[in-house]
Order: sequence, then C-alpha cells, then structure tokens
Amino acid sequence: MIHSKVVLRMKVSIRSFEENDLFSLQIWADEIEAHKYMSRVLPHKSDQYFNSQKSLLAWYVIQVDNKDVGTVWLEKADIDDEITILGILIGKNNFLGQGIGEQAINIAIEKSFDVISFKSVRANVRVSNKRAIHCYRNCGFLKISQGIKVVDGIATIPFMTLELKLK
Repeated sequence: MIHSKVVLRMKVSIRSFEENDLFSLQIWADEIEAHKYMSRVLPHKSDQYFNSQKSLLAWYVIQVDNKDVGTVWLEKADIDDEITILGILIGKNNFLGQGIGEQAINIAIEKSFDVISFKSVRANVRVSNKRAIHCYRNCGFLKISQGIKVVDGIATIPFMTLELKLK
C-alpha cells in the first residue's frame, strides 16, 4: 500500500499582534509544550511594543483560513541594526508540519521590511528542533554558527544560528 501525505491548501495570512493576544499566546505555548522546543515565546521587546516602540519590533498573529494559530515576530536590538531576529510559534498541534511556518515567515519578512528596515534575518534554534530547522532552510536560511546555551546555570542546550541575507 502506498501512503501519501495529503496537503490541504490553506490560506495563511498575518495580522498585527495586539495586547489581548497574549492570552492566546500562552494557550498556544502550552498546547505544543513550547518549553521543549524554544527558550522564549515572547519577543525581548514585547513590553515596549505595546508602548509604541514599534520601530524595533514587527509582531504578528499567524492566521490559517482566518483562524489564529500562532505568532511570528522580527525584532532588532537597536534602530541602526541591519540584522533582525526572527521568532515563530505555531501553537496548534494539528497545524505543525504543514508548511504554515514557511509561509508565515515569508509574509512577515515582506511585510516588516519597510517597518523596521533590515538587511538580514537571523534565527536561533535548538539543534534538536528538526522541524524548525527544516522550515528555516526551506525559507533560504543558512547555518552560520553553532554553540551551547547554558540555562539556569545547569542545563546546556545545543543551538544553531541560521541567517537569511536579503538582496
């Protein structure tokens, strides 16, 4: 018997993240047990985002067929930085591995480019997060470094940094 993966055509879009989306973000993180795959589920500048510091952070809710399913963001440490850091969380188990992340990343990069201005996008990902690495590589990211992150002074987590240089 031949098994084939059925991929349904879903409409992926993004909308601006709003403060009342924080509740959904926590539900999404819990549903997929995000702590196993990522160190943080919020941008570093999330507090500033709600206080109109949007020139450093472009933050969106990922929608599939108009249903909220996760979040994606691009953020810079400083206004003059040419590199932005990408974060993404698909918070519904039944939407993982469907190519939604790849579409959301591409849409977010395109939509954010004029908002926060950057020349390249970096993603830090745990080496064990094969699904995320596959997604980033499908978007054109290349590995630029690898290391170990120490968490709470005890645990060590191998990670890699991938980068997408824009034209």
